Order: sequence, then structure tokens, then C-alpha cells
Amino acid sequence: MLTKESQTMCAVAFIRGYLLGEERSKKLIEKYKRQGEKITEQINNANGGMFTRNIATI
Repeated sequence: MLTKESQTMCAVAFIRGYLLGEERSKKLIEKYKRQGEKITEQINNANGGMFTRNIATI
């Protein structure tokens, strides 16, 4: 279970691991991938997509 304080860090690890392909972050977030994705979407919805706007994805 993620604490309230760790949710943003979970989202950052999700972005680094799954959107940017960083292996270490992917391993760290492996158990929380769905939660990280959900938190990332919530943050993007709250701020108009600014959280992941400048991330280049393949």
C-alpha cells in the first residue's frame, strides 16, 4: 500500500520506467505499475497534462 506521501514518487518512477524505459525504475515500480499509471493519469487530469507533456515516447 502506498502512503499519501509516496504517490507522486510512484508516478515519477512509472514515468521513468515505462515511458522512458529506464530499467532500474521499472524494477522498483514493478509491483505498483497499475497504481503508478493511475496516479500519473490523475495528476495529468488535474493539471492539464503538464506532468508528462514533454516526455517523448516511442
